[in-house]
Amino acid sequence: MTDTQVIKIAANYILMGGWQGFPQWTGTTGVYHGGPDDMAALASYLVKNSPVSPPAGDRVTIR
Repeated sequence: MTDTQVIKIAANYILMGGWQGFPQWTGTTGVYHGGPDDMAALASYLVKNSPVSPPAGDRVTIR
């Protein structure tokens, strides 16, 4: 990467825009607002794939 290189990323607008107490990302330009928000995408997934089974309980190890 260079100081002048333009990089496109995908991010949650709440995180990127500095909403709900998150620090705003500086230097962002050309922000695209499109598609469903994350909660709508999750709700849509659950409706289309219902019933959804929970993941296995052994995915996290506490030490």
